[in-house]
Amino acid sequence: MKLLLASGSKSRAMLLNQASIPFNRITHTADEESISYDKPLSEIIPKIVNLKINHVALPPVEQFGDSILVLCADTMGSTPDGTIFAKPRDYHEIGRAHV
Repeated sequence: MKLLLASGSKSRAMLLNQASIPFNRITHTADEESISYDKPLSEIIPKIVNLKINHVALPPVEQFGDSILVLCADTMGSTPDGTIFAKPRDYHEIGRAHV
């Protein structure tokens, strides 16, 4: 069985490498900006997962065999009042999130 990382995140790749988990990186073409963040996190997360998994560039089955795991992840959280925090889009959002 092979693990395919559907993420461009350097930190996710670093974590897998540090844990000695072998993986291959694949790309996805999901437009994450198309997801509305006006619902609870418990409703948003499944939408993001479905969007990403439906837009991954899976390699030919001959390349890895019949059994693969696809890891697509996102960085999100919410406050007790329901305010949602997603990964910062740029340096300025990082500053605003930590003020």
